[in-house]
Amino acid sequence: MKQFFWRIVLGLALALAACALYWGQLLSSQRSQLQYAEEQISYRATRLAETLALQVDTLLSGLEYLANSLAVAYVTEGGLYFPIMLQTAMRTFPEESLVQVSVVDASGDLVYSSLRGIDSVPNGGEKLGTIADREHFTVHLNNPSERVYVSRPVFGRLSQRWTIQISHAIRRDGQFLGVVVLSVAPSYISGYFREVFTSPGDTAALLYQDGTYMARSSREAFVMDMKVPEDNPILQQPNAVSGEFRMTPAFDPVDRLYAWHRVADYPLVVGIGLDRDAGLSTLKHLQRTSLMHSLLGSLVFLVFAGWVAWLIARLKYDHLRLEASERQLKEDAKLREALFDNSAADILLIHPGTRKILSSNRRANQTFSRDGQPLVDQSEASLHTAEEHARRFQSIYAELKLRGAVQVEAPLRNAEGQERWFSINGTLLDRDNPDGDVIWTMLDITQRRQMEQSLADAWVRLTQVIEHFPGGVLVEDEAGKVLVINQMFCDLFSLGKEAATVMGQHTVLLADSLGPEDAALLRSILPIGIDETEPEHFTTELLYRDRVLHINVIRVRRKEINRGRLWMVEDVTARVKHESDLNRMATTDALTGLPNRAAFLSRLELELRAAPLGERRGVLMMADLDRFKLVNDTYGHAAGDDVLCFLSDVFQRALRKTDMAGRLGGEEFSILMPDADEKAAWQVAERIRTMLENSEIPTSAGIVRITVSIGMADLNAGDAAAILAAADAALYKAKRSGRNRVEAAWENSLIS
Repeated sequence: MKQFFWRIVLGLALALAACALYWGQLLSSQRSQLQYAEEQISYRATRLAETLALQVDTLLSGLEYLANSLAVAYVTEGGLYFPIMLQTAMRTFPEESLVQVSVVDASGDLVYSSLRGIDSVPNGGEKLGTIADREHFTVHLNNPSERVYVSRPVFGRLSQRWTIQISHAIRRDGQFLGVVVLSVAPSYISGYFREVFTSPGDTAALLYQDGTYMARSSREAFVMDMKVPEDNPILQQPNAVSGEFRMTPAFDPVDRLYAWHRVADYPLVVGIGLDRDAGLSTLKHLQRTSLMHSLLGSLVFLVFAGWVAWLIARLKYDHLRLEASERQLKEDAKLREALFDNSAADILLIHPGTRKILSSNRRANQTFSRDGQPLVDQSEASLHTAEEHARRFQSIYAELKLRGAVQVEAPLRNAEGQERWFSINGTLLDRDNPDGDVIWTMLDITQRRQMEQSLADAWVRLTQVIEHFPGGVLVEDEAGKVLVINQMFCDLFSLGKEAATVMGQHTVLLADSLGPEDAALLRSILPIGIDETEPEHFTTELLYRDRVLHINVIRVRRKEINRGRLWMVEDVTARVKHESDLNRMATTDALTGLPNRAAFLSRLELELRAAPLGERRGVLMMADLDRFKLVNDTYGHAAGDDVLCFLSDVFQRALRKTDMAGRLGGEEFSILMPDADEKAAWQVAERIRTMLENSEIPTSAGIVRITVSIGMADLNAGDAAAILAAADAALYKAKRSGRNRVEAAWENSLIS
């Protein structure tokens, strides 16, 4: 029994020893597996962080190029091609990626926003708000060397959304004109982050270099305007390019393994947090199952063969896990390769010492390789169009070594041997190794440069045509803002300004330097804005000061959309004066200044047409100087002319303003008195006769005395010929009755 006992004890001891050895190995193996699994999760997070950092760098490089292009378009042609370039960009970038594209002038005033209509032209005149206090404006205002700035998330005053601002300075000839701002939705970046995860507990975040959240794949709205804690390893290691750590955030209590990587060209950090429990859940489940099986096996006293079999199974399982990890690494490598090959830019990896191409993406092969094969081992210098360009490019490597990144524009030769211009960004592959390989990212900007040159040439031709146009020219936009004006326009309206100083003003402000009356007149013909009822083209003549101005106004349209007005002004003072002189000579008697026969008869016809026969009111008089031939024969024709002029003056003094006296020929005159009754007309006729009878007329030959005979007829006597005949008959009666008399053609006259 004792021997049996000891055998049992020995057997139990051996079993316990075997179990202890087994359990020790099992627990140690599980700890190793957990450690290895955590290392694989960390490695995957590190690779994802690096890959996403490269993608963010590429995205921001594209946005920087877009901002630079829009800044160039803004200062070219008064912003005419700005909407065209912006529409192209909106079609290139995914929908909802750009919340807003805006332009801010040098004072910080928002003068353009794509939220108010993408087709509008910048500097339309309306102030949409101000960002003078925003950092992404002041950084360009205070630092002339700052070209592009990526801001922390701000809550847009116009968009009412959280956005990341990519701002680019607008400068012309070194003068700061404002900034172009691209407002990128954090949700666009976080949405891209979410596509690379499989576990709901995984997260990715884009941080500013001070720890401010820019975007987060989960709980993004909560973290906007927040920073990571000060003890976060990202902030504790400001000089490190990448790193990893484990943490459970207070606001998002998930145990994660974090990896982070700094974005190469921008003050940003990409952080990846993989859910540790989710990543280890499968392994832990398997381990718990293994422990349960082992416990059950131990309880039923599994034989050593079973333990060996289980151990073999465990080794097989470990091998499968290892293979799975290797497959994951390969998938990650394929992902990086796909991102590299599918980039919208040409990318080359070059050794700075030999300038040999170490790697090239698919787009670069298509652009520069004649046979479409990779450019590996070719010289970067062979891509240049001339040896001089290749030598100049060599100096850029020295600058890159000092700064870590450079940006240039240079011509290169494509696969067809054509010269194309590229915007080239160079970045050290390893920031900690200045002598290391260089990544060159290149974007074809040939079309942009050609457009800029064409616009510059067109602008020069247009300004020369307008400046030498034989008249005033003003072009305004739909808001009434002056786009183009020549000096002749300023001179015709006596603005007292140089044309260059008027550019950009509203048309109504042109009158500020004038007096109140001239200012009101100028504002009345230069209204703000365009009424849809306004005609496409109208012409008018304006009496302005001592000038007569002929004004042509033409509405400018593009695709049925109002784009402003074209004003063309011509000084026609001389022509109008000449026409007036001709008209006066044609209708006025040269000696007396009275209307001539044609003008008088024309006025008579107008009066008769104004009312039908029987309803007319008025009187027509015929006056003839008595014995006027005797005056001419006695004193001479010059004295006779003086007498005729004196009679004209008597008419002017005796008649009403509405009456009209005319010389029909020789010493014969006619007087039209509309709306006058018989008695009033008779009194006027007597006044004329008496004034002349009692006058001593001074002439060049001495004092002359003379009388006049007058005949009157009612306007209801018939047509013009009948009325003239009736008045002439009355005049003849006055002559026949002794002259110096007034006779009327109607019955029961006052002298009958």
